[in-house]
Amino acid sequence: MPNQTKRPQPPQPHCRRIPSVWMRSGTSKGLFLRRDDLPADEADWAPIILAAFGSLDGDARQLNGVGGGTSTTSKCAVVSRSSRPGVDVDYTFIQVPLEGGRLDFSGNCGNIASGVGPFAVDEGMVDFLLNDNDLEGKSDGKKGPRRRRVDVRVYNTNTGRLLVESVAVDEQGRFDPSGACQIGGFKGHGSRIDLSFVEPAGSMTGALFPSRGRRAQELLVDFGLRVVSGVVTPVTPVRVSLVDAANPFILVDAVSLPQSVLALPRDSAESLAAVEAVRRAGAVAFGLASSTQEAAAVRGTPKIMLLWPPPPSAGNTGSVTIKARAYSMGKVHPSLQLTGAVCLAAALCVPGTVPAQLSGRCAPGAAEGEGYELPPSPPASSGSSDSSHEEEEDSTLGQQQQQKLVGFGCERRVVIEHSSGLIDACVMTRYEDGGEVGIEYVKVARTARRLFEGNVVVDF
Repeated sequence: MPNQTKRPQPPQPHCRRIPSVWMRSGTSKGLFLRRDDLPADEADWAPIILAAFGSLDGDARQLNGVGGGTSTTSKCAVVSRSSRPGVDVDYTFIQVPLEGGRLDFSGNCGNIASGVGPFAVDEGMVDFLLNDNDLEGKSDGKKGPRRRRVDVRVYNTNTGRLLVESVAVDEQGRFDPSGACQIGGFKGHGSRIDLSFVEPAGSMTGALFPSRGRRAQELLVDFGLRVVSGVVTPVTPVRVSLVDAANPFILVDAVSLPQSVLALPRDSAESLAAVEAVRRAGAVAFGLASSTQEAAAVRGTPKIMLLWPPPPSAGNTGSVTIKARAYSMGKVHPSLQLTGAVCLAAALCVPGTVPAQLSGRCAPGAAEGEGYELPPSPPASSGSSDSSHEEEEDSTLGQQQQQKLVGFGCERRVVIEHSSGLIDACVMTRYEDGGEVGIEYVKVARTARRLFEGNVVVDF
């Protein structure tokens, strides 16, 4: 037998198989992992998660991993049973950078959070009892689902805040994704997930209005020569509200931006640079960065959105409260972050904020707390809005729509228009010491679905 020369074997990478679930959660997609399947020390997670998403080699397309090459498909949730009293599971959100670098733990993602309840139920992390008396649907032999609602209490480790998710569970005790609920930014439908952000104020800063309690202010923004040389003055005042609810957001009165900025295509490098300049100045005013240079190093927080009054056509029917354009990791967001909807909805219910002024509830320049009256809740709108047509839908919204809500201490509904449709939210407010407005919870509706389950193979 002739001598055969063995080919040299290429070096084998350090391969590891990690049980995982890929889910659509709201208008995002992400990788859901059990904390027990990761190293005990979070500092050791980075190479594993970067490799799983295809970000380890610096390829923005993430071809060598499960990431989709966009900020809304490069997200990770790490979930575990909780030892905290009254809490079912702990959940950590991670924004995975497209081109490598540091994992971003600096805030929560509401869309990904909406998938935590369904994931936890299916993974056996939530203890509940099923009996025939609790099951919804028909029991007379006719066609129809039989299921119940289960509340999953989720502690978000990023913000230290509690989320309560009401999800549909079938007779076998598994999450039931089927239903008629539709949300803006997603063309399909599914079972309604009621996601409540409990006491969302001060998620990172400890206060709803961390900039010395100011509900609205002017930021002096250095646009430099990055926008239109000779047209934009180097330093321009921009009117904003700095609000920390679910995540810290810079809520910008878009009309206060220089006209030369507003005239730019929204996806152009010059326009994005101008918005980033406002975000960095806002980060310093928030107290989240000591300088604009430091703010540039953390793209995830604070987040930013531009606001406009509701369109005139909507104003006639009262169906839209405000119009928003959100940004994510330096790009225009395809719809609206769920935490952005929560933050904006909370701000809309506080007199004197930029959103409240733009929505027409408080005239610009009026004293805080004066001239405020909440209009009637708008009727359910058709099209891509976050409305459910399921019988199981809580009747609170319908009751609220029939009355005029004035003052505080009750649940209010607001409707936000974004680039992909509408999202509505219910806000419960209360009086606090000194007449300040507190936010008890903000409730929004989402849908989610498990797309695949198995092992993600990582090499690093």
